[in-house]
Amino acid sequence: MMSSHSASSSATAEDFEEDPRYRISQREALMCLTYWVVYTACSVTVAWLLGNRDSSEIGFVLGFPDWFFWSAIGVTAVFATVVPYLMVRLAFTDVDLEPRPRYGHGSETEVPS
Repeated sequence: MMSSHSASSSATAEDFEEDPRYRISQREALMCLTYWVVYTACSVTVAWLLGNRDSSEIGFVLGFPDWFFWSAIGVTAVFATVVPYLMVRLAFTDVDLEPRPRYGHGSETEVPS
């Protein structure tokens, strides 16, 4: 004998229609995570490579120790401004947040590629 809970949950699972925005948001979330990992790795690598030396050898750029300037200011200038801008402009998809979105002039389920 089947319980009413399992019968209703199977009917709900069969009737479920995945919103295409989930796939878009998952792709963009993975892109952001990848960006964060690369940004962190670059900043730490530059700081470690330039800062791993005798203190008498450390130079200064604009009053900052060179390892700090290039890792925190130099890398950040590129990775925190240019790369995210390009990601949003070139790779992210503008989606409608309405319950039944329309993508362009096509059908309601058409997803931009």
